[in-house]
Amino acid sequence: MDEQGNQPLQIDFTLSTDLVINQPIHLDALLVYFLNEAGEDHGTYKDSIIENWPLPLRKLQIGGKWFWDCSDSIVIEHKRALDTIKRKFTIDDLPMKSVNVAGLKYGSKITTFERIQTECIRFFAYGNLCALKPIIGRIRSIGMLRAHGFGVVKGFEIKPIDMDFCCWDRQQQILLRNIPLSGDPFEFLLDRNVTIKQGRYRPPYYDRSKRDENIVPIICQGSKFNLEDVLDVLNVSQ
Repeated sequence: MDEQGNQPLQIDFTLSTDLVINQPIHLDALLVYFLNEAGEDHGTYKDSIIENWPLPLRKLQIGGKWFWDCSDSIVIEHKRALDTIKRKFTIDDLPMKSVNVAGLKYGSKITTFERIQTECIRFFAYGNLCALKPIIGRIRSIGMLRAHGFGVVKGFEIKPIDMDFCCWDRQQQILLRNIPLSGDPFEFLLDRNVTIKQGRYRPPYYDRSKRDENIVPIICQGSKFNLEDVLDVLNVSQ
């Protein structure tokens, strides 16, 4: 436990309905969203000021770019449903039948979501247990299509664990969240199973208002390498 009372934690949500997601859920974004729902006065969820929300998590830093030491979602003992969910969206508030799909301005948009059958979704977080517990307790549903009854939270458990970094799985040597890529360590990473792309490494992940400023090279969640071997190369400091 550090001076701020932060320690490695495992957070398990038990679900009573199927989960619908199309990518892993970011824990830091989930916490910011529910703090905003509770009326915490740190700016709106759609405001880039949420980059500076005071979450009860440890910060890690790579070359001057800081991020929260927490994982993305891990779905436990699950199976994907045989069916998928297709959701139609209107374009410019026009009903789908009114849209000229052959035209250049409009086009039909149907997004497909996978329905995942699971009883548990897990996160790891290096944070303050006492401060995190009331925030976690506000979360009533997780994932997409929550208004349609998916991802309903039945309960949760948060407990201390033995883990050096909550953004990285030591045993499997897999990165559990996106982290910023700083400096020029590309050559060092070429012989490793690493995915690098342009993206965000802290909330708001959806932000496109300042794309050139906010989108940077990141090492993607799921990349496999020994984080301890690259600490000096990537200049990570707590």
